[in-house]
Amino acid sequence: MRVFIFCSILFIFPLCLCAQKHSATKIDGNNYYEYMAENTKPPLKGGIVNMNWLRPADVIPIIKDEMHKAGYGSLKINYNYKLPADKVLRITVYSEKESIGFYYIDTHRATPLKSDRKNPGLYLKDVAQLDVLPKNIFPLNENVYWYEYTDVKRDDRYLVTKKIIENILRQDIRAYLIKYKH
Repeated sequence: MRVFIFCSILFIFPLCLCAQKHSATKIDGNNYYEYMAENTKPPLKGGIVNMNWLRPADVIPIIKDEMHKAGYGSLKINYNYKLPADKVLRITVYSEKESIGFYYIDTHRATPLKSDRKNPGLYLKDVAQLDVLPKNIFPLNENVYWYEYTDVKRDDRYLVTKKIIENILRQDIRAYLIKYKH
């Protein structure tokens, strides 16, 4: 009996480690497209892999939190930013005191493309009728903040989850704020 238990442990333990391998991998803004379920074909228990995107209601608290942590105050949501020629742009989160903000472009393609990650202003012309944003306003594009889920919670270890994509959004916000300060 002891031999059976010992052999069972030797056989099952490596399987558990293999099953956890993906979830232990560091998924970040540089590699998350590689972990899209259609690319990795993970052994999922749930039926269909669903995809969704972070919406403004998801993004606003994250932007505010990161700006607050970076020391920015007087944060306004959906701030009417005056542009030349009497145009107004509704900035998602804006710091009046430091005159810096983020504009969330809330539209996306049906299927995300990795190349879109290099173009944060994608759809800017369609949504805001602008070619470029002012230098103190940073674009965040819903198109690149996608996540996956199934109806089985355990499948999350194989997918790019909402929590992972929220962390990637945080990384992107921090990168813009660091670049702006320098």
